[in-house]
Amino acid sequence: MQKSESEHFSEQMFRYYLDYYPRKRFKSSFS
Repeated sequence: MQKSESEHFSEQMFRYYLDYYPRKRFKSSFS
């Protein structure tokens, strides 16, 4: 069964934010 486009998109965004935001916080706490 194929995923819908929106499902695929939200999954990518979810992974992006999970990766990006912790890094941003990590950097800012040391800057």
